[in-house]
Amino acid sequence: MTTYVVCRADYDGKFVDCCGWDCPFHTFSLAEALGESSSLLLSKCVDSHFVPGSFQTQSTSTHASVVAHRPLLCAVWTFLPKRAAGRLPATPILLGKSQLCYYTRMEIWEEKKPAKNGRKQRRNLIIALVLVFLITFPVVPFLIYRYGIESPAQTNKEIAIEIRSGSSVYEIAESLKDAGLINSPALFKVYLKLNNLETNIQAGVYSIPPMTSMQELVDILQFGRNDISIRYVEGWRVEQLGDLLAKKLKNIDYTEFVTEARKYEGYLFPDTYYINVESTQTEVLELLRGTFEEKTSGLLSEQDLSRIGLTGNEAVIMASIVEREAANPEDRKIIAGILLTRLRDGMRLEADATTQYAVALPKHCVPEECREPEVVCDLDPSVAVCETGLQSEYLDDMVWWPHKLTQYDLDFLSPYNTRSTEGLPPGPISSFSLSALEAVINSTPTDYYFYLTDADGVTHYAKDLDGHIQNINTYLR
Repeated sequence: MTTYVVCRADYDGKFVDCCGWDCPFHTFSLAEALGESSSLLLSKCVDSHFVPGSFQTQSTSTHASVVAHRPLLCAVWTFLPKRAAGRLPATPILLGKSQLCYYTRMEIWEEKKPAKNGRKQRRNLIIALVLVFLITFPVVPFLIYRYGIESPAQTNKEIAIEIRSGSSVYEIAESLKDAGLINSPALFKVYLKLNNLETNIQAGVYSIPPMTSMQELVDILQFGRNDISIRYVEGWRVEQLGDLLAKKLKNIDYTEFVTEARKYEGYLFPDTYYINVESTQTEVLELLRGTFEEKTSGLLSEQDLSRIGLTGNEAVIMASIVEREAANPEDRKIIAGILLTRLRDGMRLEADATTQYAVALPKHCVPEECREPEVVCDLDPSVAVCETGLQSEYLDDMVWWPHKLTQYDLDFLSPYNTRSTEGLPPGPISSFSLSALEAVINSTPTDYYFYLTDADGVTHYAKDLDGHIQNINTYLR
């Protein structure tokens, strides 16, 4: 849109005012706007031979040189962004019947200095931004790299990881990522590459502490640990644990371990452990005992024990029985309630698991001829460890929890056999899970006194002996 600026002056050529409209020239009447007493001022910009005076219009920031001419009605200047100043002559334009104005195409003469300053400022800004980028570009990746290798992993527990012999850096990085020990396998590989550690990672089983950074993790993985995984199962007796440890750890002797560990039956916590193959018997027992104390301390409070009427050792013994008796975890609280009720009422517990525990070892230690089918030999209930040396030969085939119990087994006189002895056994019969101990502490009271588990693992309950016998005939025969 072309800008039209109209200026007025008196007959003496003195400047009065200047007005501007953003509209085409023919849309307004100069006679109406200026009045008959006005005189005409013609002007060109920039052209050096028009020198008299200068003024700044009210509607634009344009400076123009002004020269007075003969009195007329008005002067209209059309400001165009075109370098035509001083080259086009003033052209008279008839604006009405008797009004004559001069219409001159002019270039807007903008202040060059501010424009130059603006461009200079933009140029300086661009240069500054480029300099900042060039300075910070090498720093930002370095900061990201340092943050990545020094930030702790988002793990709140110890994690065991096995680095297999012959694993590539890619396989190791993916294993660490899957275990939640690193966030970026790529960054892990870059760190190894930059520090020439690609061939320093050692095979082994590692226990990584929580919140370990990548830098700390690589330091750990450079020193091979001769650890192996040991899975101590809930419901095992110490002979089963001793058999496993003697096969996997160099310094564990089966007989010596069982002899020492028997006093801690039930107090060795079942879990998956990563143990150095050079570990001693004492170190292993301390590890398992320490884990038991840590895991069970919150469940064996004096308040809870007083509420159920048991000592801490009695609660542990009962939990070991519940672990073996309850095939399904959902049955544990009910079975624990039945056993506690029978104990309080002076009834024998008659838990088959205690009979299994009592007879298994004596059966294992009898002479070889007693192992023949249909041969019954008297068992020694006081046996602790076989002295015949047969344990090495038969240990792999040993059934520590025999399902088929004979009448001889049920009547076997042992303080651990609750079929033949009243009250609790003198000690736990196996390891147990926390859920078994929780079932004892928070058992479910019922009217049941009997239970049995069928071949499918389903538990059936009865309120009296007749109902129990009926369940035996229905589900076990």
